[in-house]
Amino acid sequence: MKRLLILTLFISHVIYGQIPQQKSYQIELQKSIDYYSVNLFNKAKENLIQLLYSGIDSVDEAEIRYHLGLCSYYEGKRFSAIQQWEKMASKYPNHQRSKEVRNFVQSYIKEKEDIFTSEIENIEFKTELEHGLLFWTPITTNEKLFWGDLKEPLTAMKYYSELLSKYEEPNKQFKILYFRFRLLGGFNQDNFGYKNSQSGQLAQNTYRSESQQLLEKLETLVKDKNDPNYGLLIQANYLWALNLSDSKLFGRVKINRFSKEYFNKVISLTDHQPTNIYRKFSQHWLKVVN
Repeated sequence: MKRLLILTLFISHVIYGQIPQQKSYQIELQKSIDYYSVNLFNKAKENLIQLLYSGIDSVDEAEIRYHLGLCSYYEGKRFSAIQQWEKMASKYPNHQRSKEVRNFVQSYIKEKEDIFTSEIENIEFKTELEHGLLFWTPITTNEKLFWGDLKEPLTAMKYYSELLSKYEEPNKQFKILYFRFRLLGGFNQDNFGYKNSQSGQLAQNTYRSESQQLLEKLETLVKDKNDPNYGLLIQANYLWALNLSDSKLFGRVKINRFSKEYFNKVISLTDHQPTNIYRKFSQHWLKVVN
């Protein structure tokens, strides 16, 4: 009887002794999230690091490094963010948070723009699509925007028009039009497109109008949320929202009534992916401005 009582007390201690620790961990984690949500970045990072080395059994290192990365990203310190996410993905490759940011991190590291051609089985189409890059220089999607020397973007536009008339498959048309969007939207190093050229207001208005029409067309070429191009559609809308807000991919975002529509579009497109990284970013910027 005495042994049974001791065993019962021991089990109770093990079970209920962990509850305060678990509760403390969740409270501190949420506190950190609240800190960086209101731009108290240093407090958030300090709190997260203390939590990481607190010795609490229930601490989820991957979850903490995920939020350390988000905090750094919102602060505009992109290299610190990538460092935290790389460490998380390397140490916990199967963790849900690692899966959420893996594509974002890989596309940041990857310099060549071959993400959207990796699934193309038609070698002729892949070769012809890449041939268009001889005429312009795309900016790697997850790099800060910067300008380069003028090449022949108008030749590229004409080339993609010819390519579009050759291929009728929605999957291939999507990729061709995605390149055109990147050109017209100003996401290139060739001083071409919206807010990326010295052209007058009339030309800027045309770039803007055609870019938005291309976004609408891209959406019609995606079958459903399982379409392999669906992620690029989300990304394209996020890029356009940033451009309309006079913002860079990394750094503080200044939302206006034009960009707000596209940040909300990203949220709408990811309603089935509550942890999508572009959804997280869009929600954050909208929350900051409100």
